[in-house]
Amino acid sequence: MKNFLSLSGSKYSGLYRAGFIIVAFILLGFNKGDSNDLINGFLKVVVQDRCYPPTFSVRSIDVTQANANDARILISNIDNATRYTISENGVEGIDYSKSILISPGKREIEIKNLPNPATIKAYTIRVYNSETCYADQTIVLEHVNFANLTDYSKLELIQAVDIHTPQLDEVVTFTTLIVNKGNKTATNVAVQNLLSSSLKVVYFYADKGVFEAIGGGWGIGNVNGGETIKLIIKAKVTQSGLSYCTSYIWRQNGVEKDMKNPVANADESDYGVSCVSVPVELKKDETYRVTLKRYKGVKWYYKNVSSGLYEEITKDTSPNIAIINKDSSLSIAKGGEYTFSKTSGTCNITSCCPILVQGCVGPKIVIDSIYCNKKVDSYSIRVKLEGDDWALIQQIYAGVTNIGMPTAYDYLKRLNKLPLQSSAGYVVAHSNGFYTIENVPAFMPNVSLVATDITGACSTSKIVNAPNCELPTVQIPLVLNQNETFSPGSPMPAFSVTNTSKGTEVLWFDDEKAERPIAMGLEFTPKRGGTYYVAARDKKTKVVSEKRELTLTEVNDSEEEMFTTKVCKCESATMKTDDDLSNVNISALYPNPADKEINFDYTLPDNIPSAKLVFFNLSGTVIDTYTIENRDTKLKVITADWMAGTYVYQVIINNKRFVSNKFIVIHN
Repeated sequence: MKNFLSLSGSKYSGLYRAGFIIVAFILLGFNKGDSNDLINGFLKVVVQDRCYPPTFSVRSIDVTQANANDARILISNIDNATRYTISENGVEGIDYSKSILISPGKREIEIKNLPNPATIKAYTIRVYNSETCYADQTIVLEHVNFANLTDYSKLELIQAVDIHTPQLDEVVTFTTLIVNKGNKTATNVAVQNLLSSSLKVVYFYADKGVFEAIGGGWGIGNVNGGETIKLIIKAKVTQSGLSYCTSYIWRQNGVEKDMKNPVANADESDYGVSCVSVPVELKKDETYRVTLKRYKGVKWYYKNVSSGLYEEITKDTSPNIAIINKDSSLSIAKGGEYTFSKTSGTCNITSCCPILVQGCVGPKIVIDSIYCNKKVDSYSIRVKLEGDDWALIQQIYAGVTNIGMPTAYDYLKRLNKLPLQSSAGYVVAHSNGFYTIENVPAFMPNVSLVATDITGACSTSKIVNAPNCELPTVQIPLVLNQNETFSPGSPMPAFSVTNTSKGTEVLWFDDEKAERPIAMGLEFTPKRGGTYYVAARDKKTKVVSEKRELTLTEVNDSEEEMFTTKVCKCESATMKTDDDLSNVNISALYPNPADKEINFDYTLPDNIPSAKLVFFNLSGTVIDTYTIENRDTKLKVITADWMAGTYVYQVIINNKRFVSNKFIVIHN
């Protein structure tokens, strides 16, 4: 199948039979009204001021077999469009009433199940802005002859990675496919896989043959015609910066291939490169040097923040941004996105992962909840930004993208209206550092959130996976204590949850991907400090809720100071807390239900100078925290700006829960 481009006035003609070269054109035309005249063989197009013709591109994908009906036409990069239609009979066969509605924001349409033409076949595609304002393109599909593929084998290597910008210690998955596009068996096939030292293999699986994780050799053996063989490698990212997985076919039909001249074109490729990038933290007056081994004469690029485009780094580039060294390495002096291109292969500026350099660290992104939208085919994400009262959700990217789109479409513009009580684009800013990312398209399996401080210079990112909207969601269990501390030699504290839904079980994990639970039940006692996660799982559907992050921190007891002269008669310079709580009196919150405010009465003895009053919502998110002191007996909490609903409060004394109860907020 071939595509050709011509002006609107060209006519589709000259379909001569064998012995002649067949030339076909994509017919591109714009129309407004019926005031078109044919002048000197060209179509005069009258476009009124208010007609904004749609723009789009068209390409085709051949059938996989001679008698298959799986050819496709892709309409992509769609702008200014509301409807589309396709005709096999030219413009005469187009009827606006039979056109198909294009969903708002949709930029690609796939027309499936097209047959292999007997000779050639023309399809006219019309995309409308309105009934009288449209653009036409004609694409010609040619017959594909598969007979010439029966005499030899034709191997192709395809490789991709699921996450281009993982967090440190996150597990990424590399997938390598070996496809025999011919009908003849390829014998004695072997693939070499090279992983950078910053990647640690934790799991691998091969459909056929033997893979050696240490050396990276994958002895496949025979690959039959039309067969596809798969290798999956899961690796943990152990270092910041750029990491690579390179694979190439080094032996086929018993003959070693010349990798000095690798094959890389639209029809065949015998090697592939996938890369991931963990943001590098760059401190003041530091530089980060990137060296690509075996690559000489590479071109380096940095992303211009104002334009959003990559610009080549040359000798004229400011040294405050980056400098290219004599050995082709790059010394980076400023935070931002950097990438490169090389002279051979398929990895170039549009397909290599960007090198992410952070001049400073932005606010921590904590996922509060993820839920499906019923009216729109989308999902929403509620997050909290910690550590910065003026933090912003700056950008939303597709977390898993095509190989050719490492820095996917930015779905959001910068929020620049303060105070942060307004909405912009997909994001709604709430109080207390909460944000809701609304209506993330369902076709995005996950997204990368980028949060910055108020200056926009310090950023952090986090990948969020989409929920399974085809199954009922599972409520996140309420965590009574998200942060705990322990001292060496003392009993380890336990994390506990409540308000679990019927038919669910509670799972505890020690990794954010939550692949294997380390414990089950309403309570979990860790063996060591660190970060843990808890989620609920439906016993029937096995759907897992979103995770809640827990932190267990080691705290060392204060050591007694040693003086040359004894300054006191006490036995120890370290004061020990009296855990006698018999004289503590706590009243129930009132009024309950509350509207604009709620009151709290208490009495603390002299041996307990203060305590904490913590408020949660039913999803386990901390709404507010207050310190109550023994010199007072009453506390008033303003609830006028709280959302109506059920809440939980806890009183914590000496890091122990003293009381925990529920109350309701209703606004009259």
